[in-house]
Amino acid sequence: MKRISLWVACCALAVFAEETPVHKQVENHLAEANRLRSARDAEYRAWQENKAGMETLLASLESMAEQTRIRAEADRKQAEQYKAASADLQRNQETGAMVQQACTELMADIHAALDQMAATSIPGTVPAREAAYGELKEQWQQAMSRWKAAEDAMQRVDARITVGLLNDEAVKVKALLVGTSLGWWLDENSGRSGFLVPPSNAGEAVRLVEFPMSGSARAELIKAFQIIEGRRAPHWIYLPVKEVEK
Repeated sequence: MKRISLWVACCALAVFAEETPVHKQVENHLAEANRLRSARDAEYRAWQENKAGMETLLASLESMAEQTRIRAEADRKQAEQYKAASADLQRNQETGAMVQQACTELMADIHAALDQMAATSIPGTVPAREAAYGELKEQWQQAMSRWKAAEDAMQRVDARITVGLLNDEAVKVKALLVGTSLGWWLDENSGRSGFLVPPSNAGEAVRLVEFPMSGSARAELIKAFQIIEGRRAPHWIYLPVKEVEK
């Protein structure tokens, strides 16, 4: 009988010995809670950084668009003044010739400004100058149409296939363009990606600056292409923003 009691007592002690002490269980729960809290805080900080970057980008684009609208409005008002002056002075051939010369010079200034914008923008975003045709009125309408197209291009988001220089090597990539001078690129074959850098002078090619992107950032870039191409419903996309020196 004593042997049986002793054997039962030993078994009970073995069972209690295998159970984790209560204070150890509490410590484990607290450690797991701290780990989850740290992971949540890290995700929230990353979201805040992405949000701040996109807000900075949007503010910059809005500022550029506002400046373009102001310049376009000033040019339109000046053009209307020249038009009114031309109508009033049509009876006087000499004065009429002076007005026509002023309009011609203004059109030349507009085209020169657009040529400069095109030279330092991503190729194809700013319309090229066409050969002048028709009378002064048609030439003026031609200049205004080109200005309006450039203004629209600065506010457009587009996706296209383009060729740029990556380490002096011509590479065909998929480009996501915002306006005329901001863009990202993705090489679907190699998985490389980065920023598009517009040329500094006319005749230069677009440079491709490669930067390391995390898997989630590259996935966001792919989603952006799908939205632009109509293959995905529109929603917020957070893309990396980084200053690139020309």
